[in-house]
Amino acid sequence: MRRMLRAAAAALAVAAAGIGPVQVHAVADPVAELGPGAVTLDVSHDTMLPLFVSATDQVVSGQRSGAGCIFPSRLRGMPGGAPQGEMTLAVSIQTCRALVRAGSLAGLPPGPSGAGTGGSPGSRALAPTTGAADPCSVADDRIWQTDPVGLYVTWTENTLNWCYGSSGVTSCSETSDARWLAASGWYVIGGPTGSCLQPDSTSAVGREYFYAGNDTFFCGQQAHTRSDYDFNEAWGNSAGAFWDNSHYSTWGACSNLLSWHHTLTGGPQ
Repeated sequence: MRRMLRAAAAALAVAAAGIGPVQVHAVADPVAELGPGAVTLDVSHDTMLPLFVSATDQVVSGQRSGAGCIFPSRLRGMPGGAPQGEMTLAVSIQTCRALVRAGSLAGLPPGPSGAGTGGSPGSRALAPTTGAADPCSVADDRIWQTDPVGLYVTWTENTLNWCYGSSGVTSCSETSDARWLAASGWYVIGGPTGSCLQPDSTSAVGREYFYAGNDTFFCGQQAHTRSDYDFNEAWGNSAGAFWDNSHYSTWGACSNLLSWHHTLTGGPQ
């Protein structure tokens, strides 16, 4: 998720690399706007970048958390429509600012392969409060990181299923899955845990927590790197609409070289 250089030049470079046409409202000078310590990534091998159909680049401000930054992630679902996605093109941990590309996708990226990857799926459900005749929808929320060579190093998938009727949301269930690239030194520190909640009669939320670390990272430094998905949330309401409300943070050695990605898709079942 971290990225580009100088606005129009970035879009031209993408097209020249054969990644495909995409309409982007570029930031004039992202490096200047991000401030000191801004880092961009080579995303020429990224599987998500070619999938953007339309997108906007914007600078997002995070919140300082110890030695790292917490960044918000917000996507609105399009029932029956294209998946929505975002990825960070460039970042400055010093200023807690990131350049993020967000928009509609032609499809979902393939996800992590099983080679050298650890995983821990799980699910939590609330008992239905009415019969099974209510309409139901699903929202699938995925957040992950890739390293400079394009490998998935951490990955989560949080899927909310909920049903609703004239009385509001009548039931919900949540299925969560977390993956980490054990072959390059990643391991679990906390979680993964998932839950399904109904904060009020008109909404449901599937929530997942996952905290991973690496002490011998790819840049060769014998230092700690941490990635925290706290929380990855998928929301749905009694009208069938869905959205997400997620936060992610990273810090430590080489953390500013990790590229964050996020997708949201779903609709009626």
